[in-house]
Amino acid sequence: MSALHSAVDDIYAKEDKIGEDPLVYNPARLSESIDAAFDNIPILTDITNGTSPAAYRREGKERGGCVLLRGVGIAVLTQAYKYAVETNMPFKTVTKKLGGLDWYAIKADAPPQGETEDAATYVHRAAQPI
Repeated sequence: MSALHSAVDDIYAKEDKIGEDPLVYNPARLSESIDAAFDNIPILTDITNGTSPAAYRREGKERGGCVLLRGVGIAVLTQAYKYAVETNMPFKTVTKKLGGLDWYAIKADAPPQGETEDAATYVHRAAQPI
């Protein structure tokens, strides 16, 4: 919830205000970006079409889980939104690029953690940056 709260704060800092009231914003741009994310990021499209988010947690268990479905995923989407707004890039372009990411914490081709290898060393070796 704190990630979502921060995301809303960050996003609304970039939104156009309507009229004189500093608390009234135009939600059209935000709505367009959310629609683009759900249209172009396969994980979100699948969830929209009825796939349970738990399927991605189970599927990605060996790979550290699906980053998109965690607070950090919301942060990445928020930064992508802000980047699109600041550069006047279409949301569809940004979300298509995000849709091509492997959203799991551990690389698909990473070997399993060694029996004597501590978790921090393994993650440092096997993690993939988003």
